Amino acid sequence: WRAPIDNDGFKLDAQRPLMPLAAWLDAGFDRYQTKVNTLSVKQTDSGQIIAQIKATAGIPNQLPGITFDQTYMIYGDGRVKVEFDAQVRPNLPILPRFGVGLTLPAGFEQYEWYGRGPHENYIDRNFGAAVGRYHGTVDDQYIPYIMPQENGNKTDVRWLTLTNRNGVGLQVTGLPLLEATVSHFTTADLFQAHHTHKLTRRDETFLYLDKQQMGLGGASCGPPTLPDYVLAASSYQFGFELRPFINR
Repeated sequence: WRAPIDNDGFKLDAQRPLMPLAAWLDAGFDRYQTKVNTLSVKQTDSGQIIAQIKATAGIPNQLPGITFDQTYMIYGDGRVKVEFDAQVRPNLPILPRFGVGLTLPAGFEQYEWYGRGPHENYIDRNFGAAVGRYHGTVDDQYIPYIMPQENGNKTDVRWLTLTNRNGVGLQVTGLPLLEATVSHFTTADLFQAHHTHKLTRRDETFLYLDKQQMGLGGASCGPPTLPDYVLAASSYQFGFELRPFINR
């Protein structure tokens, strides 16, 4: 789920036909919850811990929309390799995004990334954003659109770090690339607010890691997202690595 942009459909007229937002709401993407079905943990001969999860995502008490396997490989130096292998139910609409969200405690405000920037960019809006090493604060990434919506995404990210004032934090490395968004607002916060001044900044830092977000297109006043930039596949594989980080 992503906080719908105007090109996805207008929140004040959410059921406008032929717009992705209407299909997403009908499919219940804004209400999806994850359910863990099985969890197994084992230790390899070389000392790594492998946790394997079989889970589903969907509306409670209804047929799941996504079934996925999730593997965590935990190394002795603190690294955690995370991999997903997901199957999407065939009759679902195109997905707004495929990825995961993490919540970091207050104080992880310094943001650095090696990917496209420095401004927000999406898969069909990235030619004007050069690949480079950029840094700023989490607050800097927020784009105050009059109608709050998805914002601040970065594509082709090789790695990123989020650190506190002491330079201590988290590093994420794509396997090989990912899209990333950092914010002091959740997607629900952005979706529920109809004007920027209705948002309340949260102390936590919300980190969204995606294999891909759907492109933006131009459907608020023009053509929809081109087929090359939508998520219509029946299966997705996605991975990244987490590690403790100190900025010296």
